[in-house]
Amino acid sequence: MPVIRLVVLMMGLFLTEVALAQTELPPEPPAVPSESPPDALVPVASDSEVPTTRMASPSRFEKPKLSLGFVAGGSLQYLIETPFLSGGGELRIGALTRRVEVTARLRFLAGRSLAGLVLLQPSLTLGVMFPVSSRVRIGVDLAVPPLVRAMLIRYATRPAWGQALLAGVGMETNVDIVQGPGSRALFWVGTLGFDLTSVRPAGEGKEIVLGPNLFTGLGYRL
Repeated sequence: MPVIRLVVLMMGLFLTEVALAQTELPPEPPAVPSESPPDALVPVASDSEVPTTRMASPSRFEKPKLSLGFVAGGSLQYLIETPFLSGGGELRIGALTRRVEVTARLRFLAGRSLAGLVLLQPSLTLGVMFPVSSRVRIGVDLAVPPLVRAMLIRYATRPAWGQALLAGVGMETNVDIVQGPGSRALFWVGTLGFDLTSVRPAGEGKEIVLGPNLFTGLGYRL
């Protein structure tokens, strides 16, 4: 019996010390989940799931810009077997791109011949120009039906006016002398071509004449 009491007493002392030791230990901090690297937070898609981004190919269509120009110059024409020297102005309205310029030209010339014939010539023509460099353009100037030149002629010895219609084609060259911002430029223009003239003097029959036409002048393009 004394031995059993001694064993029970020793077990009680041992359990008491264990309880006191657990009471004195500081509480353990709560477990903090370890931070995963940023790459682990983003799901990585397989090669088959990765969307492919295609570069948008530039459009081949170029929106044309408004072309507006004014030209002042003179013309030497051979009409009804008589050379005429005249001067005037021209308004050009059309569309302009990097590769081509298409314009409608409204021109008005007035002059006379050495024989005293008076000439008034309003005309509506079509021009197509192509740039060959940053300053030089070449192209054609067309005066074909329904784009024809109308001409009024008054002979020096007759009070009446004669009428004529002209159709023709010319090779034109434009050279930019002074270039400004955008497509603005002060330019020189020269046209060499041929006109087919159908002349009907007052009270006389129709006469058809083929003759050269030279036009040159200075212009400003907006």
